[in-house]
Amino acid sequence: MIDARELAAFRRIAGRANPRIKEWSGLADRDNRDRLGLTIAEGATLIGEALSRGGAGLLAPKAFVVSDAGAARPAAG
Repeated sequence: MIDARELAAFRRIAGRANPRIKEWSGLADRDNRDRLGLTIAEGATLIGEALSRGGAGLLAPKAFVVSDAGAARPAAG
């Protein structure tokens, strides 16, 4: 679980005009995912599986995105 001190080290981004948010939103489209070679793994289970594989190869995380509400919740078991 990330505590408040660790969370403060992360950068908060907001707004649909943010280029990163635009890129991530575009990953809903398969053509964009294929073109960029990226996808989104949503939820603690999928992210945990990717991390447990050592972030190797295709499962190497590029970014972690957490909503304000998600950051306030205790970590999922």
